[in-house]
Amino acid sequence: MSFTDAVSVNPHVPLKKGTTYPFVEMAAVDPDSRSVHESEVRVLDGGGSRFAAGDTLMARITPCLENGKIARFRPIDTTSPGFGSTEFIVIRGRSGVTDNDFAYYLTKWPAFRQYAISQMTGSSGRQRVPAESLSHFEVIVPPIGIQRRIAAILGSLDDKIELNRRMNRTLERMAQALFKSWFIDFDPVRTKAAGDPTAGGLPAPLAALFPDRLVESDLGEIPDEWAVQSLDEIADYLNGLACQKYPAVEGKTSLPVIKIRELRQGITENSDRATAEVAAKYIINDGDILFSWSGSLLVTIWCNGRGVLNQHVFKVTSAKYPKWYYYHATKHHLEEFQRIAADKATTMGHIQRHHLTNAKLAVPPEKLMLAATEILGTAIGRRINALRQARTLARLRDTLLPKLLSGEVEVSEAEAAIREVS
Repeated sequence: MSFTDAVSVNPHVPLKKGTTYPFVEMAAVDPDSRSVHESEVRVLDGGGSRFAAGDTLMARITPCLENGKIARFRPIDTTSPGFGSTEFIVIRGRSGVTDNDFAYYLTKWPAFRQYAISQMTGSSGRQRVPAESLSHFEVIVPPIGIQRRIAAILGSLDDKIELNRRMNRTLERMAQALFKSWFIDFDPVRTKAAGDPTAGGLPAPLAALFPDRLVESDLGEIPDEWAVQSLDEIADYLNGLACQKYPAVEGKTSLPVIKIRELRQGITENSDRATAEVAAKYIINDGDILFSWSGSLLVTIWCNGRGVLNQHVFKVTSAKYPKWYYYHATKHHLEEFQRIAADKATTMGHIQRHHLTNAKLAVPPEKLMLAATEILGTAIGRRINALRQARTLARLRDTLLPKLLSGEVEVSEAEAAIREVS
């Protein structure tokens, strides 16, 4: 049957003008997340798409649709309906025909999304897919019991992916807090200076590695026997290649080009490709620290597979200091760099090399660095593993999804496969 016979497209949702409802903006939709929450609560003035809890929101405008902005609306602490960007098409399971969870995965089906993209009309850069064009796409709709089993299989993978991402976010917050306390605010040193030999309750061997006094330096007060160094003394910031000069060659191995967009969205079907025959230092692998220094400044741990480093992105490494240290050191200065970039109103915001030189930190002695590596180095290792596992599960989900929806793979076969990875 047609897609629009299988599901309800832009179903009627009664909302009262002048009343407050959850509001979802396009930026809130993460292509890697199954759900989207409200961006804010806003008074309805009459415009925007309207949806109920559990409805699927699909971007209809370029490049959001190509980037996979499709998610289910899950309001926070409420079952209230909501409204949002006019650039959403709202999809809901049709009563007696499709389960609502199944309707979401039907919308995520790559074949459907590619069809929707092919139906876009309008001027370049502002192309949109008309909702009525979706009626020409044919879908296989199994009995509702089978639909629910398919949705359960794919949902279990999404649950595991989200669990890994939550763990990653928790580890990130904990590590950032510890780095700030020890290496920016010098809390253990201040505590010892105040007469507490445990440095605030640390194990004795660790507490002994922190001095009990602060001394003056170019950076202000820092712990005794610590050294002041700049970011470009701590780590090497390798700028990427102008990858358009290294195009993919038919018959030879190529890799995705890692630009600022890939740092935010991961590798997509829109990612450019370059030859893999570039200097090894420009090849990106899982666990590498990347820092976009132009446009949207951000620092991230890359875990989306091999790629080629593009210009405007630094690959950060160090022959002297551990990864956790130069990662958190760079993140510590990120807000300052973002302010510098924002002040360049007449050009695309960016920083320059001398800003790395001006960014300084108090660096602890080697023994303390080694001791901290047992904690913060372990944390970053667990984060990398969690991100890689999430990527593996996402690939399994994305492989199963079209095969289940097309009937190529039996549901019972997929259920057995899921049990093996559980």
